[in-house]
Amino acid sequence: MMPAVEVVPVSGIDPAEWNSLIARGISAGIVHADSVLHVLRHVELNEDLLHQVNGALTGRNIQIDNAVEELVEDDHGDRRRERAERMAGSHDSGNPTDPVRMYLHEIGRVGLLNADDERRLAQAILDGLAAADRLVVETVTLAEIDRRRLERTVRNGERAKSDLIQANLRLVVSIAKRYQGREMALLDLIQEGNLGLMRAVDKFDHTKGFKFSTYATWWIRQAITRAIADQSRTIRIPVHMVEHI
Repeated sequence: MMPAVEVVPVSGIDPAEWNSLIARGISAGIVHADSVLHVLRHVELNEDLLHQVNGALTGRNIQIDNAVEELVEDDHGDRRRERAERMAGSHDSGNPTDPVRMYLHEIGRVGLLNADDERRLAQAILDGLAAADRLVVETVTLAEIDRRRLERTVRNGERAKSDLIQANLRLVVSIAKRYQGREMALLDLIQEGNLGLMRAVDKFDHTKGFKFSTYATWWIRQAITRAIADQSRTIRIPVHMVEHI
C-alpha cells in the first residue's frame, strides 16, 4: 500500500520532496540530516520551523540521525585533545605555516560555552538590539544618562555576539571537515560555514528551547550544502576559451 500523502509542515517546502523524505523515513526508521536540509533548502531556518519538522518526523516514528549532536561532541572532544596537547607541550610534525593549521590553532584558544553561557550571551544580544532600537526611535527625547546606558547596552550586545561567534568557530570546522572532497577546499567550506554561523547568531531565540550549538549546526550545514550545490552548478569554462568570451 502506498503511504498516505503527508501535509507539508510549513510553506516553502516542495510537497513531493517532503513525501519522498517521509516515505524513506518510514522505510528506514531514520533520515539523514542532510536529506532534511535538502528539503528545507528554500526555507528560512528558525527554531519554530525545526520544532515543526522534528515533530512531524517523530510523530511518524522517524528519527533524524544524531549527527548534529555528534558534531557538537566531536568539536568538544577536538578542543579537549588540543588543549591537552598544548599543556603537554607536544608539537605537531605538520607544516606550522599551513593556513588551516594556523587557523585551528588560533580559534582553539577560545573556551567552550555551557548552556548558561549561551543563554546569557543570547540575552545580551537581544538587549543590545532593543537598546539600539530605542536609540533610533527616542533619539530626540532621551536624557543623556539614558542615552549612555543604552549605548553601553548596545556595546555589550555587540561584544556578546562576537563572543558567541568566536566560541563556535571550531564547531564550523568540525562540520566543514565532513564535507571535504565535494568540489570545495576546506577553507572555502569553513568560510561558508562561518556565514551560516553568523546568521544563526542573528536568528537565535534562546527562549525556544534549543541549545545554540545544536541550532547553529543546522544553519552551518545549510550554508555549506547550499554552497556545494551552487558550486556544482557552476559552468566551468576551459582556460583557452576565456579569451574568446
